[in-house]
Parts: sequence; structure tokens; C-alpha cells
Amino acid sequence: MLKHRNGILLLPERGSAPWFGSIATQADKYFVIGKKIDFDGGNSSSNILCGHHTHGSVFFLFGAEAIKRITESGLPGHLVTVDWFKPRGV
Repeated sequence: MLKHRNGILLLPERGSAPWFGSIATQADKYFVIGKKIDFDGGNSSSNILCGHHTHGSVFFLFGAEAIKRITESGLPGHLVTVDWFKPRGV
């Protein structure tokens, strides 16, 4: 995805994870989904536990078409543009 820069990448919402900021700065925008996703044949994102916390999902958006599809989708959530990022330990 990072190489061809065209599409939507679905990952767990882990804003404090070391990998999150790096991907967020490379994506054109990201969209934090405002509801839990029910995955076909598996657990919903609200049932996936990490420690004692449940986590949602995020779409990393690459390209104008991806941004358009999300903004026109009607999904609840919020769209984010990263203006500044400082990785851990720097």
C-alpha cells in the first residue's frame, strides 16, 4: 500500500503503538471509525481484547479516490490529517 499509494488499508486503531504514527504520516489521511465493525465469520472489533481494553478500527487512506469513498460512505467517525509526528525515543 505504501508503495503504490492507492487504496484503503484497514487496521486496528492503536494510536499509541510504535507503528501507527509511521503509517499515519505516510497515508494522505486516516479515518477513525466511529462504530465497531462486525467481521464476517469472526469477532467484532469490539470483542477483540488487548489487555483489558477493546479497540476499534481505522482506515488509512491513500489517494484522492480513497478519501472520496470514505467521506461519501456515510460511516460515522472522524477524518484526520497528520501535521506533525515525533516517533518514540527521538
